[in-house]
Order: sequence, then structure tokens, then C-alpha cells
Amino acid sequence: MTTLHAEAEIRKAVFVRLSPGTDLISGIAAVCRERGIHSACIASCIASLRRASFFVVVPKDNRLGGGYSEPVRIETPLELASGQGSIGETVEGELFVHLHAALSDARGRAYGGHLIQGQCPVLITSEIVILPLDAVHLKCIYDPEVEMPILKPA
Repeated sequence: MTTLHAEAEIRKAVFVRLSPGTDLISGIAAVCRERGIHSACIASCIASLRRASFFVVVPKDNRLGGGYSEPVRIETPLELASGQGSIGETVEGELFVHLHAALSDARGRAYGGHLIQGQCPVLITSEIVILPLDAVHLKCIYDPEVEMPILKPA
């Protein structure tokens, strides 16, 4: 078993409201770039979305017994009832927003998973709380144990 952990200092929280039509993940990344945030956690995220695409964990015939699905697309307005995540950087130095959310449609059916950048535009409003982290650097790097890039404290 491998565990990674690091202590971090939390700077002042940043409250974000994204305008209608703004992609949720791209908007969060833009705010982070503007404020010089390279590592953070998304403590809270609620919103209404025009539509959404996300990945879910599915069984797979591999060493781990699972992996991520093809994108699930919901082409109708959705309520993002709860979202949390992490913000770090790729090995190329680009911001990486890793956001998971619980969503519901107009009939109350629930969905959830890892949101896909560029495919989750805000419908009416969003309210996001970002906690910037100091003294830790989150890096999205390839992990041979899980055979994909993941965020790790560096």
C-alpha cells in the first residue's frame, strides 16, 4: 500500500460566481490563473448547468478491476447539488481542475462523476469556494500503479 500526504497552509478563501454560458471547469481555471493559484481544493461548488458530460467508474478487465467510462452526456438542464475537487498542474505546467459532482435533472434523477472540461456550461448561476494551498504543490503525473495521470503532492 502506498500513501502520499503533505501539509499545506490554506490562504484566504476565494468565492467565485461564473456567468451564464461559462464552462464550469474552464471558468474555475481562469480564476486560478488570474489569482496565481497553482494548488487548491474546491471546498464547495453548487450551480445550474445547461448540460453536462462526465466520467464514471466502471468495471474493466484490467489489473485494478475498473477504470473510467466513455463520457456520459446529459443534454438537459441539471442542478449541481454538490461538487468538490482539487486543483493542480500538469507536467507541462497547465492548470488541472479535478472536479467531481452530484447532479440531478428536472425529474430528480441523480447522476454523478468526474466533470469534463468544456462540456459543462453554467445555466443560471454558480457559487464556488476555492481554498488556495501554500507549502504544497499538486502535480498531475502518470502513476504506473493505476496506469493514468493523477494528482499527487510534490
